[in-house]
Amino acid sequence: MEHKQIQFDVAILGSGFGGSVLAMILAKQGAKVVIIDAKSHPRFAIGESTVPLTSQFFSLLSRKYEIPELANFGLNSPAGIQKIVGNCCGIKRIFGFTYHQFDKNYNSNNDIQFGNVWRDENHLFRQEVDTHLAKIAVNYGAVLKEDTPVISVEINEQVKITANNGEEICAKYIVDGSGYRSLLAEKFTLRDATPKPKHHSRCIFTHMQGVLPFEKNENLSIPWCQGTLHHLFESGWIWVIPFGNHPQATNNLTSVGLTLDSKKFPDLNLSGEEEFQSILQKIPIVARQFAKATAVRPWIKTGRLQYSSHATVGHRYCLLPHAAGFVDALFSRGFSSTLETIDVIAETLLESLAEDDFSMQRFEHIDALQHKILDFTDRIVHCAFISWANFDLWNAWMRVWAIGVGTTESNLGSYLFMGKRSKWQPVHDPITSRFEDPGFRSLFEDCETFIIDFKNNKISATEASTQLFQRIANYDFQMTLPEQVCGHEWAMKNALCRDLFLGKPDLHKRWKAKQPDPHLV
Repeated sequence: MEHKQIQFDVAILGSGFGGSVLAMILAKQGAKVVIIDAKSHPRFAIGESTVPLTSQFFSLLSRKYEIPELANFGLNSPAGIQKIVGNCCGIKRIFGFTYHQFDKNYNSNNDIQFGNVWRDENHLFRQEVDTHLAKIAVNYGAVLKEDTPVISVEINEQVKITANNGEEICAKYIVDGSGYRSLLAEKFTLRDATPKPKHHSRCIFTHMQGVLPFEKNENLSIPWCQGTLHHLFESGWIWVIPFGNHPQATNNLTSVGLTLDSKKFPDLNLSGEEEFQSILQKIPIVARQFAKATAVRPWIKTGRLQYSSHATVGHRYCLLPHAAGFVDALFSRGFSSTLETIDVIAETLLESLAEDDFSMQRFEHIDALQHKILDFTDRIVHCAFISWANFDLWNAWMRVWAIGVGTTESNLGSYLFMGKRSKWQPVHDPITSRFEDPGFRSLFEDCETFIIDFKNNKISATEASTQLFQRIANYDFQMTLPEQVCGHEWAMKNALCRDLFLGKPDLHKRWKAKQPDPHLV
């Protein structure tokens, strides 16, 4: 091929979820953006369950960067997904948690449902959603180069990327959104030889057809198939994410995965399917859900899931979250963490482009944010796995997570509702998100101590769960906005906490009784 060189402002490696969202933001603001991907769309990807924070960050990005496709019944709602992507995606009305003990009878009193505060959420069929996101980026002016493996990246006073077809692409800055096999992480030896996360798990997953609805619990308000179902057991969990769970659905597939503590469940060199079936044999009621299920694609079996990077930014480059590190899919934090990070990266890049200043100091706060998010995700997942040794302990720890995510959603919702009238300021020294409740760090760290004390045999499960609930009951909300301008959210916070303090198993009915106007968020 004829040798040629093309100049851009920003080059993005990877046209998946994160890369395409960042590309559309930058291109909409007038930056010259190229997305380079070794493969092409559509393609299989997991990470399919959204949470209200996902939709709220879509709304924030939509408003801030004037991208209506991300909100206004766009990608931030099931109705929007069905309209612009199609009926291939599922809905998510609840987080559903069932608790199991091997070789013991299933106890439905140990079921918990945690409902979405703002609206129904989504089960994203990624091969179609990611394709659509890439198209939006192209519509805003980004150049998409698919089936273009990169063979080298050189960074001096500019970035020079050489593709396998001989093409040279030059840019002022490069962002790596290529995930675990990050080209820049390898080039600059960014990966930690020993991953930082304490959590230690591996995973087996596929897409299946013929997965049956899990048995109905008459005491809970929503069928399990209407949300993301987590089957929990000591040191492991199974996810069940259906795409065909609403009347308009045209996709009968279900995302299914098994995550195991690799210290408690060492790899015995079984195939992915054999290992999945071996766990089902220990939980007969879950096995019934998969009695007629068959995989529609090969099972993927990983080694240790956790990886981390000692640095996520450098001279004229940065990594997106899934290129920087990963912990576990539990609690569906991936999308919201990615979007919050993208907001900060986009804001910083646009300022740098305007001033033609790409000094590393401008990007150090991005590195700090990514390390903070990864560390928090590790700690909350690590404690969840520990808590599954005893239901009462898990029941308490789940509510620490719920307070954190619920109050963050409420704070961000208040901020979106107030718009230009907002006097909101980022919380000082957050443990994970700038929208979190100011007192959450203290609550989390106290409760984490009880879980670790239990792990180290310093206290019993009963003592740990009792102390957790007492600490939760004494939690004092600190509003990030004046009460007089966000009374609705204040009331929602207090109602949420009353249920959490009391240990109620169904946290869904209250929220669906009276939803706020979805146009507001």
